[in-house]
Amino acid sequence: MHNLPAAAAGLVMFVAVVAVPVLALAALIATLATLALPVSMLATLALPIAMLALPIAMLAVLAALLVSILATLAPPIAMLAMLGLPISTLAVLAGLPVSMIVVLADTAAVALDDMPAALTAPLVAAAMA
Repeated sequence: MHNLPAAAAGLVMFVAVVAVPVLALAALIATLATLALPVSMLATLALPIAMLALPIAMLAVLAALLVSILATLAPPIAMLAMLGLPISTLAVLAGLPVSMIVVLADTAAVALDDMPAALTAPLVAAAMA
């Protein structure tokens, strides 16, 4: 019985070295276990989020397809735009004779309007015949 203080000291040392860390680990595990429910609730959101990924990926593919189509159409559109200057030049050249005819017709109408009726009667009759 004379080793009772040594045995008590050994028991205290055992508790300090082994039991306290084991109890701390058990408390940590219990704390982590209380987090299991919120974590599992977050995990249930994974499926809807993953389901959103497919339509977003499909939209990205459609956008890339649209960009590639527009890139394919760009050179012909640019070539058509280059035709704009010759076409507008032709339109101006075609419009010149038309505008000259309009100016001449207007000048003739003003001249006929200013002529005395005795001179214009034979011209009107010739035009009507």
